[in-house]
Amino acid sequence: LQALLGGQIDTERVTAQQLPMLQANPRLRVDEVPTGNWRGIVFRTDVAPFNDPRVRMALRLAADREELVQLVLGGFGVVSCDNPVSPNDQYRAEMSCPQDIPRARALLAEAGFADGIDVDVYVSTIESTWPAMVEAYQAQAAEAGIRVNIIQVPSDGFWSEVWMRRDAVVTRWNDRPADQVLHEVYLGGAQWNESYYNDPGFDGLLASARRELDFDARRALYVQAQEHLWETAGTLIPYHVTIHIGSSSRVQNLDAVEAHAVRWHRVTVTE
Repeated sequence: LQALLGGQIDTERVTAQQLPMLQANPRLRVDEVPTGNWRGIVFRTDVAPFNDPRVRMALRLAADREELVQLVLGGFGVVSCDNPVSPNDQYRAEMSCPQDIPRARALLAEAGFADGIDVDVYVSTIESTWPAMVEAYQAQAAEAGIRVNIIQVPSDGFWSEVWMRRDAVVTRWNDRPADQVLHEVYLGGAQWNESYYNDPGFDGLLASARRELDFDARRALYVQAQEHLWETAGTLIPYHVTIHIGSSSRVQNLDAVEAHAVRWHRVTVTE
C-alpha cells in the first residue's frame, strides 16, 4: 500500500479497510470487482449429525447472509445461497435464502435435536476473515439453538491436518467456471469433495449438462444442479467476495477484473 501511495508501483489489490486512504488521493482510482471467490463453513455429510439433510439445512438457514456481508466484508460482497457458482457466471442460478430461525428450529426438532445442537467448527487465520465470519455466524446460529464452539487451530498444517479431516471446518475457494467448481467440490468421489457430498441425482444432472449441446437446455440443467445443492448440500457459502484494485491515474485500459483475466496487452502507462 505504501508503495502504491508513494508512486513506486502502479496497481495493487487493496482491502476494504485500506480504501479510505486511496479514495482521498486524486492520483489514484479504485475499481470494485465482484468475483467468484467464496468463503464458508463445511459440514461433512458422511458423519452424524451432518449426514441428516434436515440438520444441514437448519445449519444453513440459521445464517443471515446479508448481515455477514456487512459485518465481515464491510458490505463488499454478493450474497450466495450456498452456491459456489460465481455471480458473473453464465450458468449462475439466482436464488433467495433469507435467514429462517423458526424453520431451522423445526428441522432440528424433527431430526431429534429439540434442545438444540452443539457444533465444533475448526478455524485458522490463514484467511484473515475466517475468525470474524465464524464468530458472526456463532451469534446468528445461537437463535436457532445451534451452539457453535469455535476451535482455533494453527495455520501451519491446516490444509493437511484439519481440512477434509475434521467434521466442520472453514474453507475458501477462488473463482472457477460453473462446470469446474460443481465437479471439483461436489461430484461424488471427487478428490476435493470437502463435504464428502454424494448424491446420485446431483451427479446425474452434471452428466446430463455436459452432454447437452443446446445452450438454454444446458443452462437449465446447471441451474437445477445448483438448486439441488441448496436443498441438500453440507456447505454454508454466505457470500462471494468483492475485491478492490487500486491504480495510479497513469494506468489506462486496465480491465476491472481479476488479475488472471486482465488483457495486459491493452494496458498502457503514461509518464
